[in-house]
Amino acid sequence: MLSKQDYDQIAAKGISRDIIDYQLEKFQSGFSFSNISKTATIAEGLLRVNDKERALYVELYDNKGDELEVTRFVPASGAATRMFKSLFSMLEKLVNIPAENQLSVLETDKEVKLFFKNLKRYPFYNDMGLEGNESYSQIIDKLLNDKGLSYGILAKGLLKFHQYDGNSRTAFEEHLREAAGYCASGDSIRMHFTISPEHKESFTSLQAEIVRDLEHEYSLKFHITYSFQKEETDTVAVDNDNQPFRNPEGRLVFRPGGHGALLENLNEISGDIVFISNIDNVAPDRFKDIRIENKKFLGGVLLKARDEVYSYLKVLKSQTLPDEKFFSDLINWMEGEMYISVPEEIMNSDKAAKREWAMAQLDRPIRVCGMVKNEGEPGGGPFFVKDANGNISLQVVELSQVDIENPDQKMILESSSHFNPVDLVCSIKNQEGEKYNLMEYRDPETGFISLKSMLGKDLKAQELPGLWNGSMAHWTTIFVEVPGITFTPVKTVFDLLRSEHLVK
Repeated sequence: MLSKQDYDQIAAKGISRDIIDYQLEKFQSGFSFSNISKTATIAEGLLRVNDKERALYVELYDNKGDELEVTRFVPASGAATRMFKSLFSMLEKLVNIPAENQLSVLETDKEVKLFFKNLKRYPFYNDMGLEGNESYSQIIDKLLNDKGLSYGILAKGLLKFHQYDGNSRTAFEEHLREAAGYCASGDSIRMHFTISPEHKESFTSLQAEIVRDLEHEYSLKFHITYSFQKEETDTVAVDNDNQPFRNPEGRLVFRPGGHGALLENLNEISGDIVFISNIDNVAPDRFKDIRIENKKFLGGVLLKARDEVYSYLKVLKSQTLPDEKFFSDLINWMEGEMYISVPEEIMNSDKAAKREWAMAQLDRPIRVCGMVKNEGEPGGGPFFVKDANGNISLQVVELSQVDIENPDQKMILESSSHFNPVDLVCSIKNQEGEKYNLMEYRDPETGFISLKSMLGKDLKAQELPGLWNGSMAHWTTIFVEVPGITFTPVKTVFDLLRSEHLVK
């Protein structure tokens, strides 16, 4: 299927032949669905704490956090195009309609009509430079296209999300301000944003504009770094016959590998612990205290679990083989608190085999995943998943990973009471302070295939295991219930009118 010219193109992208062969084979065979055995609930698998317990976890983080190198990792590469999908659609309808007749077209879309009714409440309104005599199509054009604010092509992080007295803030600035409340290591804040190359100049310009004042306000030094999704994580596309899809020049077509490609970027972060959240999940100042406290709470849960893991590993790695009581306590802790299933053959094995197995299970990255009550928002849920060897572990599972044609799997999926808002804190170093190679702890079989189009033709695209799904499949996982106000995403421009995004 592939020529020398194809392989030259593949090599130029830094992709190995083995990876391309694997991708093409998966288009033929498909990916296996996750085998969810049950939902993680408050009764089993999902930690819920009372106010007193929460305060103790926050205190633990406050006492230890300053000793650690803490980093905030924010995926921020996506353009805001989908955020304005309805406005783009309306602009197409209005383009050839005289100004005096546009209102009747506008009346056909309740959301867009509401947008115009509340236009002055948006934080970017004053930047639009409207004179008051523009048509509806001209207003949309000024907001979205390059003769105006270019919001339709900018990265979400560069858009203004919140209006305060006298000024407005971008999502990027809100992330910096929130991180100042819990990410300080000494007098420094470390922030890392994954962005698209075409947006870097805009991000660095915005950084130069605001960071000096923030450093003065918080008495902290902001260390902000950026990276791009690596070209070698792109995946080859195929047609409906699973043959390589080619452009009019006959060259292979590649597509971005999805957010799972960012595992490569995360793998280059050097921090002791890393907080991960999406660029569009921010809130105005009136909610920052509870959001900061929640991040500290998750950090405290992580540090407690990490200390326990390190304590057990210290004994396991000693020259003296631990006694049976130690292994009994260890197994009870693994199954009762960490929900790590212990195979029957390990339970019945000798102490040497138990030690080898336990070390392999515990000596790996750890993640604490915040889970909010499911109120209809999209997102992966917390489940117990059984692998091909019969081992059961806690996993974040997306809809695309479940065989909804299977009634039992569909019933388990629909019974989930919580979902993952991408609110994670991760420990990525071992007991000796050495960084794990995160690429060794993903499950490549959890990728998926999606249908796309290009130049009017159908194509199949392949996405890598999701960053917080299959890319972290072999991490030690802890699920924790968090307040709903910690999840305030902006998926569409209309979300900015929701109460949680209004300053007053």
